[in-house]
Amino acid sequence: MTAALRSELRKARFTRSLWALPAAGLAVAIIGSLLLVTAGKASEMPTRLSQFGPLRFGPTNFGLLLLVVGVRVFADETQHHTLSSTFIRTPNRQRVTAAKAVVAAGIALLFCVVTDIATIAITAAGLSARNLPMVYDTGASALMLARVLVAMVLLALIGLGVGAGLRNRSVAMVATILWFALGESLVGGLLHITRYLPGPAVSGLVSNTATPDHLAAAASALLLVAYALAAGATAYVAVRHDV
Repeated sequence: MTAALRSELRKARFTRSLWALPAAGLAVAIIGSLLLVTAGKASEMPTRLSQFGPLRFGPTNFGLLLLVVGVRVFADETQHHTLSSTFIRTPNRQRVTAAKAVVAAGIALLFCVVTDIATIAITAAGLSARNLPMVYDTGASALMLARVLVAMVLLALIGLGVGAGLRNRSVAMVATILWFALGESLVGGLLHITRYLPGPAVSGLVSNTATPDHLAAAASALLLVAYALAAGATAYVAVRHDV
């Protein structure tokens, strides 16, 4: 483990407001799963685990949350004016940025794993208590969860690039929220490119289907990787400027 990575892990570990985001997301996931399996209509319950909605994270719920986490991993330092000190301590700015990318991806991975475990446990217990059937199709479920994980990690990395490029934390966070809440619909509708935008790419990758609104899983994954690489290039250029 490099010194830069140790430093970034230490910062993330002790930034309580950063961890409040995934913690709140986990709480929402637990409450939502409890309500679904205890109060949901039996006829509306999926019969296979791979079809269970709460395990399929979308671009405007947990995806947006992890995008904001990625923004904060970088932009928290510009917000608190500590980035100059970080670069003085570690003059290799690309190494610092890479370490921050590892932290952002690691938080996204940890969130997905913990949330999936909690959701599956609640689902299994709740459906069993109601004597409702559920087929645990391990292979299909594992592939679905892997697609979700890839999508969420890529969104966190895209957020990191946005945070590095815009520098201002408030502007970066508002911009990402507005983009997914409103911008994609407007831009996609006006230019007829909706299925090529990040949100639909997440939906296509997670759902593993091709529709008029999004591409198939493989194409969606490549599209998200392209967006993540573009965000990485933005971060590369941005950190070369004076802070």
